[in-house]
Amino acid sequence: MATEISTKEQLKNIENNLAGNYILVNDIDLGGEVFETIEGYFSGTFDGQNYKIYNGDIGWGGVFENLSGTIENLVLEVHCSGHAALVHHAENFTLIENCHWIGSGDCSFIYEADYGEVRYCSVNRSGTGSQSLFCNWGFHVAYYRCIVKGNVSGTGWGVCCFGDAAGYFLECGSEGNVSGTEGWAGGFCGSPGSASPPDHTVYERCYHKGNVSGSDRQNGGFNGVTNWVCEFIDCYVVGDSVTASRGGGGFSAYLFQDDLEGISISNCYSTPIVSVDEGESGGPFADYLWPYNAWENCYYLDAPEQVEPEDEWQMQGDPLTLNQMKQSSSFGGFDFTNVWGIDSERNDGFPFLLWELIYIGPISPLNIWVFESGSFKSIDLATKISGLFKDNAGVWVKKGGKFRSV
Repeated sequence: MATEISTKEQLKNIENNLAGNYILVNDIDLGGEVFETIEGYFSGTFDGQNYKIYNGDIGWGGVFENLSGTIENLVLEVHCSGHAALVHHAENFTLIENCHWIGSGDCSFIYEADYGEVRYCSVNRSGTGSQSLFCNWGFHVAYYRCIVKGNVSGTGWGVCCFGDAAGYFLECGSEGNVSGTEGWAGGFCGSPGSASPPDHTVYERCYHKGNVSGSDRQNGGFNGVTNWVCEFIDCYVVGDSVTASRGGGGFSAYLFQDDLEGISISNCYSTPIVSVDEGESGGPFADYLWPYNAWENCYYLDAPEQVEPEDEWQMQGDPLTLNQMKQSSSFGGFDFTNVWGIDSERNDGFPFLLWELIYIGPISPLNIWVFESGSFKSIDLATKISGLFKDNAGVWVKKGGKFRSV
């Protein structure tokens, strides 16, 4: 039986039994104070039941210092003054699901993550920070339907919005402007690292919306530099510009793998105008892609101010005019039935991913509904809906006076 948590003191006392099972039974007001991190390796389960921790600051290591168990259904409306809002280090963990951070502070949602699964989580950070918004670093993690919003400006390598974590990213997105001073900056990811089962990193049906800039080299709209086995499938960048001293790319700056099967990009597009210093090189889609024929059905915005490719490894993707970029018929190979959509009133008229129509974010316990016998009915707080965030038919939330199926 799970232990009920109703106060910040009880929350902190979880560190006295890190293998226990816990449920949050109400919102916790921190009263403007700092919540000190729950120290040690938490191997149990924590269900926030969609309640929130708010009005305060999260200490140096997040709510939990280390995680090898499960955290789900928790909302953080806090400032973060440390490295992480939720978890400092998650390793060999079971699951982080339906957890959300709305607030401020120069930190990541998860600072480090290795071997685990993260689903239906979101970050909406105000202001600008230097750390990646979602996961600062990590490997071998599967991310599903996670989104981040916020601006990032840093002085190190690989500054980015979502994170430099490597793994499997399915239907994830980032929104915000990114600026870095030492190169390899990217919108979604900066310089993703090593391999992930099945021994490579995959970005599938992911996006970045925003601009990328930097005073150094190799900045890209979606990612900066990748020199590991990597796939990009059905991804896009919508933004105005990518700037770099040299080696800028609308989608990616530098993708290199000695293994001829190591890098592939398919069914992707980018809209940013790429600019580099006078006399330097850049690519409207990618500045350097090796092998240079490792792309299929990729497109970029062609405009008079767009950088001119000079070599074969910069001639990636097919050019489309602004008008063509807003017509589904221009995107050969794209699946506009099951994967992509296009609407003049959505995504500035550019193609979007159909999964973006699904609401991902905090849901109040009082805002869960079902449709029964021809009408909407609010669910009693004591009712536990198994698999609420797994696209079950008949489960809804009410946002802005409208019902949305989740």
